[in-house]
Amino acid sequence: MNPKIPINDDQLAALEADIQAQYSKRIGEKGATPEGLFWDTEESMRTRFDAALELATFENASVVDVGCGFGDFYGHLLDRGIDMASYHGVDVSDVVLREANTRWGGEELQNVSFEQRNILRDPFDDREFDIAVVFGTLGHRLESIDNEVYIRQFMRTCFACADTVILNALSLYREGDWPYEEFVYYYDPAKVFGYAQELSRNVRLRHDIEPIPQREFLILFEDDGLARTRAGITELDS
Repeated sequence: MNPKIPINDDQLAALEADIQAQYSKRIGEKGATPEGLFWDTEESMRTRFDAALELATFENASVVDVGCGFGDFYGHLLDRGIDMASYHGVDVSDVVLREANTRWGGEELQNVSFEQRNILRDPFDDREFDIAVVFGTLGHRLESIDNEVYIRQFMRTCFACADTVILNALSLYREGDWPYEEFVYYYDPAKVFGYAQELSRNVRLRHDIEPIPQREFLILFEDDGLARTRAGITELDS
């Protein structure tokens, strides 16, 4: 499938419903914790966040957090003393967003917002952000959509609304003899690097993050003023 052609909306709607159900069940079991969002531990979650902070400058940046969960990345930025221009968290799950608004919505926080949105079904066509981040959103093995097609479309949609995109995914390369999990999709980092190269030549790959014990990687790609035009993204399309 050509990654420029959106995935069928019925497929996306079914996936959205499945994700909502998965997180409702998980949070019911684990509570409003990092483990409730399928992170191994809070420490491993924060390790990924810190790795992202080493890849890009978030100070004075407008940030969209795609699959924001409880807004943990926003809290992490605050803990690190980083003053963003704005933070906008989006997620398909109303359950996680209720918790995010409970944590952050009642405080006097300027330019902080949360929204229920599936950006593949409802892409941003009226906003442009400095940085889009995607943490822990692409790890599930999909039933009705090819994961490789999905991540390419996801990357393209994020790049249509942000100058810089940082996303993490589980790696095909394991640590030791840790078993593969059937519900998880493991990406070949070299392939994902190639997908990013379809959008920009400014690409960085990090595969040196401490295992959890499974390996994850972070990839960053960014616009150099012409990259989105070269990729055929001439407007804020998806």
